[in-house]
Amino acid sequence: STGLDLPVGDAALAVGTGVLITLVAAFAPARKATLIAPIAALRTTTPAVGGFSTRRPSMQASEAMPSMGGRRSRLVSGAVVAVAGSAALLAGLFGHTGAGSLLVGGGALAAFIGVTVLCPLFAKPLAGAIGAPLRRLPGRTGVLARDNAMRNPKRTAATAAALMVGLALVAASAVLDASLKRAADQAIDQGTLAELYVQPADPDSGLDPALAHSIAAQPGVAAVGEVRETEGTIAGASFQKVDGVDPAVVGQVADLKVKSGSVAALSDAAGNLLVSASAAKSHHWTVGSAVPVKLDKSKGAGTLRVVGTFAGKGSFGDYLISLTSYDQITGQPTDTLLMVKAVPGAPVAALKARISGLLGAYPGAKVLDQAGFKQATGATLDQILNLLVALLALAVVIALLGIVNTLALSVVERTRELGLLRAIGMRRGQVGAMIAGEAMIIAIFGALLGIVLGVGLGSALAAALTRGNGAAVVAIPGTQLLVYVIGAGFAGILAAIAPARRAAKLNVLTAIASE
Repeated sequence: STGLDLPVGDAALAVGTGVLITLVAAFAPARKATLIAPIAALRTTTPAVGGFSTRRPSMQASEAMPSMGGRRSRLVSGAVVAVAGSAALLAGLFGHTGAGSLLVGGGALAAFIGVTVLCPLFAKPLAGAIGAPLRRLPGRTGVLARDNAMRNPKRTAATAAALMVGLALVAASAVLDASLKRAADQAIDQGTLAELYVQPADPDSGLDPALAHSIAAQPGVAAVGEVRETEGTIAGASFQKVDGVDPAVVGQVADLKVKSGSVAALSDAAGNLLVSASAAKSHHWTVGSAVPVKLDKSKGAGTLRVVGTFAGKGSFGDYLISLTSYDQITGQPTDTLLMVKAVPGAPVAALKARISGLLGAYPGAKVLDQAGFKQATGATLDQILNLLVALLALAVVIALLGIVNTLALSVVERTRELGLLRAIGMRRGQVGAMIAGEAMIIAIFGALLGIVLGVGLGSALAAALTRGNGAAVVAIPGTQLLVYVIGAGFAGILAAIAPARRAAKLNVLTAIASE
């Protein structure tokens, strides 16, 4: 409603950060280039294990075949950083320190760096295992593709690292989404007594309270629980869900599992508040505690008094107030959800049809059974996941461009090798298949590492977010993650099209004569 706003300071910070990170990333290869002796760089090329290579002996020794001491130091340093990062991440999620966000962010970054350092140690065996099925390709193109991916573990690992990070974040989002949906389903199963739910097409427009009275008058209806939802800042924490409920009815449509105080106390005064047991524990609140509250739909802040705690959240948030309090604070007496409890033995399908007939004045409003209500709740989480995946897809595209660049440079470096392969009978199509196979191995290698990291990160986040309601809930969407891996393989093949075409078009005699 306010138009486009471009914060110049933030834009400058983004550009400066990009330039700085680029310079930092260039430091290691720049330093390595300065260490190559000029005489060694002028030497003629020598064959490398697994094929011919145009790389100089000095670079080949330092990159393709690291010493035992170098591997040991890489293993120790990478493991230390990864373990330290994981420990900081878990401490930030499950600890009670004031620097939780800093520990989570720094720990996740350190864990990614540690795994990236360790990648070259596992690149060769994993590339060999991933490329094993390619041995069935004709003309030994699959064997050559696998050998090329295994030849330089450092380069394979570095190329796959960007894809690893992107897919790790995508996988973490998928695990978190699946876990939150399962936790929501379990909460509805355990904390909701209603058989039917009425939702408006737009929560902002809501439903007139008169509709609840009309539904309550229908035969077969035992109770109708009105819910009025908003967000607010509770004790300094923003975006907290607050629900207005009828204290006299909510016990019939939801099993709140009251731990202390009572629901009826909500109606004693307009300033009373019912808090979930997990929120009360984290804030050290007890019955009688004063809580500063500022609701989004209200004009000012105030203080509410805790009159009870509950453990069965169901479809509610952590904070409940009475409908009277909600209307006085917000000035907007509209329902965002109606929970309908049927008379025992009443046919729910017939009751659903009668309630649907009352929604003519509310276009888009719908009556849902419990399964439909779960699906609608999960759809909101899916929308958030789809937005995250769309944003993270840009990182995956950038990673694929990295594979394109690496293969293009590889074609230039192996010009003489490709010429010799063509001279002994390899066809253009087989050259393209070899390059595509190498790209697919690199992409799947990065995808597998990313999935493993993402599952770990997502599981930790899900456990931290769902443990407040009892046992932590972690769900791994195996099929979805498998689709990501397969998609990465196909994306790797697409990334290889341009380098493969260039390799296939090389003039045989010119390539053989190249140095």
